[in-house]
Amino acid sequence: MHRTLPLAVALGLLHFCAVGAAADAPVSGPNDPDFAVQGEYTGQVKPPEGGNAIGLGVQVIALGLQGRYEVQMLDSFGLVGENNECGGLYEIKAPDVNMCFPPLAWQTYDIDYTAARYEDGRKVKNATITVKHNGQLIHENVELPRATRAAPLAEGPEPGPVYLQDHGNPVRYRNIWLVEKP
Repeated sequence: MHRTLPLAVALGLLHFCAVGAAADAPVSGPNDPDFAVQGEYTGQVKPPEGGNAIGLGVQVIALGLQGRYEVQMLDSFGLVGENNECGGLYEIKAPDVNMCFPPLAWQTYDIDYTAARYEDGRKVKNATITVKHNGQLIHENVELPRATRAAPLAEGPEPGPVYLQDHGNPVRYRNIWLVEKP
């Protein structure tokens, strides 16, 4: 289970200050079902003692949509691009191309999200997502058939927040914005 921690702001940057355990930090209240979100992030190189590491061994963070679906944000520079690496829709789909920049570089996400549709409490249409990572299209109108495993909210018709997920790694964010679609 993830816990929610406060975020620190310094020099106009949002700093995730969690150390050790996983945490979630909502950056919005419950949203209208459909929205676009953009943000920039950078992590710190944090190799484990005794050697170098990449991917999950260095930095694990995610952007959660409606508290249900996770877009992975971690150091995956030079890796294949799996569903648990940067740009992956966690346990659902790998990015079409790995667009991860080298460690310490500022990276951008532009996400267009359309929520699942419900009638009489029953899902009649899956949520969809289009993602650009560092300006490159990596997911186009992909259906999200279920919530991702670590999501704090189960699928349902209720609105949910956009949140930043952390696993105890230092991360900085800037220029996060969300626009609800008509």
